[in-house]
Amino acid sequence: MRKFSDIIGQKAIIEHLYNALRTGSISHAYILSGDAGSGRKTIASIFAAALQCEDLQEEETEEPEQIMSGTGRQAPRMRKKKLLEPCGRCLSCIQAQSGNQPDIITISHEKPNSISVGEIRRMRADLQIKPYSNARKVYIIPDAEKLTIQAQNALLKTLEEPPEYAVIILIANGLSAFLPTILSRCVVLQTRAVEEAQIARFLQREKELPEDQAMILARFAGGNPGQALLLTDDKEFLELRDRTVDFLAHLSRSDAVQISEFSSGIDAGRRDEVLSFVLMWFRDVLLYHSTQNSGNLIFQEDIQYIIEAAGMLGYERLGRILDEIDTASRRLRSNVAADSVFEIMFLKIRQQYLRRV
Repeated sequence: MRKFSDIIGQKAIIEHLYNALRTGSISHAYILSGDAGSGRKTIASIFAAALQCEDLQEEETEEPEQIMSGTGRQAPRMRKKKLLEPCGRCLSCIQAQSGNQPDIITISHEKPNSISVGEIRRMRADLQIKPYSNARKVYIIPDAEKLTIQAQNALLKTLEEPPEYAVIILIANGLSAFLPTILSRCVVLQTRAVEEAQIARFLQREKELPEDQAMILARFAGGNPGQALLLTDDKEFLELRDRTVDFLAHLSRSDAVQISEFSSGIDAGRRDEVLSFVLMWFRDVLLYHSTQNSGNLIFQEDIQYIIEAAGMLGYERLGRILDEIDTASRRLRSNVAADSVFEIMFLKIRQQYLRRV
């Protein structure tokens, strides 16, 4: 059974819910807001199970905490914290895990783009029925940003005078679609971007990925663990990574035809990803050139090519390369023909390898 300790990041939300469970100060309504994949639905289901659990367990766990070391780099440190977790053994937990807990109700909607007033009225009618077997009745509303104005007004009537046993959890992509009166009557908990290092450790643990691959995926996930998991199964992304890294590793020896072929073969929907790979590669080269240390590099498996490039390129040349990457990024945003943008960028980068002075 999933527990709060399984959630990556979201420390503020987890601590708020822990304190609510510990003190018994449970709100009648919560909004869990954030991007898909940030953990909103998992947090909601764990909280719902904890509210119904017959034997909550206080467990001590550890979480990584980032502190600044003397060198100015981020150094991990573990801090202990306590969490109230659903036991996973009682009848309620077993039912919740299988999706059959009668006092945990997920509201579905027929139309893909809206939740109608009729669906909320049906929920309100069900709310008048007391819990079957527990002290509370929990309603989870996914896609709550799709509530129509009429549906929100119907929901507002419940939020103004809720039954004492009711807990309503709205899961939403953002807050802009909600009426101010809805927001004022809910505890709003917003997910935050998760640190890359935490996502990388999560991928190493869950997917058994090598450290360098996990860090690359974490970089592209944009602080979203769910997105990182999706990327681990994105074969096109993984193939693009390998193809781009292989091209960059041999760029100093590539001719104009090879550069043109690689540039023209970049899929339109993957251009930003290729540019990010290029930027990460040369940042690795710059980092190794500066420190002569491979410990913090992303492309660990290709260290021999990173060392080779660092030996051929000094600070000035690497600065010019990073400028060319920035120029290419701006030209892509200006809708300049993408093939020519990449081809020109790679040709100019290769020139830096070939310069004698």
